[in-house]
Amino acid sequence: IEYSKKLEHIDQYRIKFERLIRKYSSADEKTTEDYLEWVFNKVYQKHIQVHETLEELYKSFLPKYIYPNIKSSEELKQFKFISAQYLYAKESAMGLAIGKILPPARTNCFKDIITENIDIIIDMINKATKKTILFTNYLDVADHLYKILLSKSIKSVKITGSTKDRMDEIFKFKESDDIDVLIATTQTLSTGVTLTEANRMMFFGVPYRYADFEQACDRIHRIGQTTPVDIYTILLDTKELNITSRIEEIMNWSKSISDSNMNFFI
Repeated sequence: IEYSKKLEHIDQYRIKFERLIRKYSSADEKTTEDYLEWVFNKVYQKHIQVHETLEELYKSFLPKYIYPNIKSSEELKQFKFISAQYLYAKESAMGLAIGKILPPARTNCFKDIITENIDIIIDMINKATKKTILFTNYLDVADHLYKILLSKSIKSVKITGSTKDRMDEIFKFKESDDIDVLIATTQTLSTGVTLTEANRMMFFGVPYRYADFEQACDRIHRIGQTTPVDIYTILLDTKELNITSRIEEIMNWSKSISDSNMNFFI
């Protein structure tokens, strides 16, 4: 449904895009019309092969034959907006649809993992030399962890975006002998606080960026830590990539991109 709604206006943007291309193009008429046909086939996923030299020509068509002829910055901005709405309509629609589908599915998957393995999780908490931090990307997962641990007589504090007195909750975790668990979303507590009172950390869904994962780990793995640190990522155990392990794959991909960029500038 989300995918279909996003594509409702694609033909309107196609008409505007084609009109503006014909208006501003400095290429000859045949090249311009061939380009428009190539774009149409790409957008509507009609797989028609063209020679690689034409492919390169069409990929550079806008900066070469269109942009130099649009003198007004406002007109250029408007053209780029229309172009994006048309050229990337399907990708945008799919991204929106996936964004609606996958987070709830991952949330439910992690909640099921927690429920089915709560005794193992509690055993890991109890065997930690110090205290334990449970990170997740999902508010419902944080709530589920808090409720299920409470039902098992495990006291914890929970910090999410709606927590008003975060420092009070952090102080309770640091100072209270009967509170051994801190539950938090990575978005709210992955930076800016030292938590060396804990030496064990579990991720119920890692962040999408490796830099955010490192920042979260650094809450306990930093100067002042006197105990070896244990960090776990909780995943659904299957041979194939699944709804939980794909997040880790994306995170590792972000690290490889970051590393390659650093090597480029070095």
